[in-house]
Amino acid sequence: MPESGDSSHIGILAMSANFEIIDSLFENIIGRKMSMAENNSYRDCSGSIGQWIKIFLNSDEYKAQTAPKNTPPSRSESFIPDQDYRVPSLVPTESPPLVLVVGSCMTDSWQSAIEAAYPNTKIHRLPFNNGSELEDLPEEIVRKAAFQIVQLPLRAILLERQYFSVPVSDEGRAEIAEAFDRSVVELRRNLNMALKYNKALGLTTFVVNFAVPQANPLGRLLPKYDLINMSHYISRAVQRSQLDRVSGAGSDERSRFPRRVLSESMSGNHREGLARCRVCC
Repeated sequence: MPESGDSSHIGILAMSANFEIIDSLFENIIGRKMSMAENNSYRDCSGSIGQWIKIFLNSDEYKAQTAPKNTPPSRSESFIPDQDYRVPSLVPTESPPLVLVVGSCMTDSWQSAIEAAYPNTKIHRLPFNNGSELEDLPEEIVRKAAFQIVQLPLRAILLERQYFSVPVSDEGRAEIAEAFDRSVVELRRNLNMALKYNKALGLTTFVVNFAVPQANPLGRLLPKYDLINMSHYISRAVQRSQLDRVSGAGSDERSRFPRRVLSESMSGNHREGLARCRVCC
């Protein structure tokens, strides 16, 4: 049974509405007074108060007034865009005319993404896998490039079957140590091949870091600083290769890291190109 208050509300909505009530409902719901044409149109109409409330609530004018506004929130003068916040620009920048991208299939989408962000920059992508030989680009193209970005494929350095099949035991640690030494050699070899244009013409080169796992895929309870932990394995391989590069370890010059990869290798036009662009690796 409805309460007495509900019954009175239903009774009011069912009451017949004269023009004065219609005019009052219009002004309170629509928010303005009737025009002369609307006044003449509604004067001889009939209906209950509830029906007129529904008519005005369903009108296009009322819906337009109450529709959500899809306007972006206002930003203060001190607002810093996300890209500039992460990589602050201390000097005016200019998009480089040409950039070489050397990498695996992971770089397939980089060309469209970079060219969309920097319309004045053209990307020349060169597929690279398993220490393959890069194509012989004409010298004028390499010299026109401001720099190159190198992405080394992790699978060329560490195969899944060489890592995930190793048991967590003393025998497994001996096996993973051998795989680690092979990974260091492959890392040197792949980087050596990817730096073809750097070594030949001194092209400024930025090497993208590996995406190191945040935690041990085999579980957090296993030793953290153990080669069986993939996070430590990858970090240690990069560190070992860098130390070998500094100390000059390794008798085969071809398998060693080139000694001039970034600023030390810049010829005149590449120094100027780096000064006019910003790169986040």
